[in-house]
Amino acid sequence: MNAQPNAEAKAFTLEAIAARVGGTVHGNPQHMIRGLQSLESASSSDISFVDSRSGRKVELIERARASNAGALFIAEPVAELATNQVVVAHPLGAMIRLAGEFYSPPSFGSGIDPSARVASTATIGDDVEIGPFVVIGERVTIGRGSRIFPHAVVYEGASIGSGCVIHAHAVVRERTAIGNDCVVQCGAIVGGDGFGYIPNPAGGHLRIPHLG
Repeated sequence: MNAQPNAEAKAFTLEAIAARVGGTVHGNPQHMIRGLQSLESASSSDISFVDSRSGRKVELIERARASNAGALFIAEPVAELATNQVVVAHPLGAMIRLAGEFYSPPSFGSGIDPSARVASTATIGDDVEIGPFVVIGERVTIGRGSRIFPHAVVYEGASIGSGCVIHAHAVVRERTAIGNDCVVQCGAIVGGDGFGYIPNPAGGHLRIPHLG
């Protein structure tokens, strides 16, 4: 797992990191961490991870010993490692949880881009970002703080909750309801027709209409 910080990247002490992931610091709790990296790529301001309880424990410990990482998530403390250690039950899970603290989705600017087409009957919440060439249909509702990336299309009557991210070229079909804090990836279609058919007594099959 390698991740380069963006302009909004933060820095945390190991003490703060341990509190966020439910871990215990073995080493300097005030050591500052500014990123997440693999063992081979990490610097003194990065944290990495080792699963010291796996069948490859000896190999992983040797790799950790050669690493420049400022700290390691580790399942059990290893006395022979001079590196700061944050002991957690699931080291990789801790890395994944911490990634959300460090790195936020990119932003293309606040408000509605002039090239977007937003229906007059749509309801747009506060702090919503609507990117270039987005199409928002009639009677759509979009909750506070959601981000709609370029070329996404939201069909009429759909609703998107607060804090959502709809990535580029995604499609939200008519009357589809998306809850809060959801992420729709690039090119995804939410609410499109599924493979729903029933046998037709007269022969062939009848398609079940998708009604949202």
